Amino acid sequence: MVGKDPKTYRDGLAELCARAGLLRPDTAAELLILMGEGAKASRQSGEPEGLSVRFKQAAEAIVVAFGPGSVR
Repeated sequence: MVGKDPKTYRDGLAELCARAGLLRPDTAAELLILMGEGAKASRQSGEPEGLSVRFKQAAEAIVVAFGPGSVR
């Protein structure tokens, strides 16, 4: 999905979230994208302990929060 226009990227990520069984896949995808943009900005600013370092952990928390059995 790299190099795709933003809507295509978002739709593709939402589809992956849906296939993974996440509740509200559109919202989960949007949060992952926003977090990714924040991590990118953090890394570009040279912040060594910013979101870019904890991105995987934060993304996993989103998957758990939107996973089956989570509060709707």
